[in-house]
Amino acid sequence: MVVLRYWEDRSWTADTLRPDGLRVVISAFNSGARHEDATRDAPR
Repeated sequence: MVVLRYWEDRSWTADTLRPDGLRVVISAFNSGARHEDATRDAPR
């Protein structure tokens, strides 16, 4: 299962737990910089 979250600071976080117990968390901005408006409404 993958949990996908959109934060108020315009970043996305994907969080998953692998079958072997390893947790993998990936975050990225949804714009060129933290202070800019989002450039898309969903991650690609």
